[in-house]
Amino acid sequence: MFNTTPPATPPATPPATQHIDPTATPPDDVLGRRRGRVMLFAVAAAAVTIDAASKAWASSSLPGDPMSLGPLTLRLVHNRGVAFGVGAFLPSGALIALTAVVAVVIVVAAWRGRLDPPVAAGLIVGGAVANISDRLTAGSVVDFIDIGRWPVFNLADVTLLTGIGLLVFANRGRPGAAPPGIGDDPDAEAPLPSGTPHKG
Repeated sequence: MFNTTPPATPPATPPATQHIDPTATPPDDVLGRRRGRVMLFAVAAAAVTIDAASKAWASSSLPGDPMSLGPLTLRLVHNRGVAFGVGAFLPSGALIALTAVVAVVIVVAAWRGRLDPPVAAGLIVGGAVANISDRLTAGSVVDFIDIGRWPVFNLADVTLLTGIGLLVFANRGRPGAAPPGIGDDPDAEAPLPSGTPHKG
């Protein structure tokens, strides 16, 4: 008679446990992102601190007559708009929300490494946060720098424009994104021109 007993199944081997060395040095790209994030928040914190100090000085020293410094005049103005007085007719809540959304978008993009250099993103975030905090505490933004043919502004506006300028300058020479399907797969072939026969 034939043996109908199925062969014994060998015991399953447990998967090998991957050992992670806690002392191993992270890859360069991870270290670069960490440094960029530290730089982002350090620059933003410095911008907020310097702007707050300058506004406190302006509020205590410039309530009376303006101070003339050659082509520059320091005079106290309470701005209910955003940078350089833009949007002063909008409700305060809308201005705060708009500025906060822009700042959050920039922080998220910089955190993911999509904004380079981090110093530029930090200047933009710091300027936005400085004016938001000013508006939340006083209902308006303190401006005190007057150069004549330009709306009165503050140091937060300067950091905003400087950050935007650095961002544009640093990314001006970068090529555009690759066409769809090219670059995602290293073995993908470029599309053939119209009318070109395919190789069999």
